Amino acid sequence: MEALLKSSLFALFILSFLGKGMCQQCNLGNIIVNQAPTGFAIHGKNEYKVTVTNNCACAQQDLELNCKGFDTTLSTDPLIFRKIDDQTCLVNNGGPVKDPITFNYAWDSTFDLTPKSSTIKCTA
Repeated sequence: MEALLKSSLFALFILSFLGKGMCQQCNLGNIIVNQAPTGFAIHGKNEYKVTVTNNCACAQQDLELNCKGFDTTLSTDPLIFRKIDDQTCLVNNGGPVKDPITFNYAWDSTFDLTPKSSTIKCTA
């Protein structure tokens, strides 16, 4: 019985260590922002589809993107993507980004949307 208990505790320790190890490898480099024209125009501006993908095994929350000067003639859902200030935008209302997040905007050209900060959120 004691051997089974020691084996179980050891397995739990190893699994806990592996889960933390996966999170330590996550960083902003795991966040990929792709933008593609949709071929439509909204109020005379080109429409773009943005996909924010987290290529990490763990979710990243409180994800902020650099979005200097971002503007759009198309309403975006503020729970998906919103400006915090003229330099920073928040993705998914600060909630975890595990699956790809998409939204559209319309402007003359694309904006430089790059990862700025996030918090790694791993669950064991």
